[in-house]
Amino acid sequence: MELEKDVESYLKRKVKAQGGLSYKFVSPGQRGVPDQLILYQGQVMFAEIKKSDGALRPTQKVQIRKMQQHGASIFVLWSKHDVDEMIKKMRRLYKGR
Repeated sequence: MELEKDVESYLKRKVKAQGGLSYKFVSPGQRGVPDQLILYQGQVMFAEIKKSDGALRPTQKVQIRKMQQHGASIFVLWSKHDVDEMIKKMRRLYKGR
């Protein structure tokens, strides 16, 4: 089982290796917002990191849905493999911007 902190540190390393930035994201008064803010090639994305056997809380599902309705790109990451897949998608979508 991969722990949330291990996936988070892996995400930070992988985003940095691509020339991006990853910050811990906290929004006071807003429960359930994704916990990482990612900046890459002029784009802003969010990631919610869960341990491999974790699940999204109902408030997280609501916040993710609301943010997506406003055009936000949000990734839910349960493993290092998910991080690798996110990086591939990120590079493909935002290459050369």
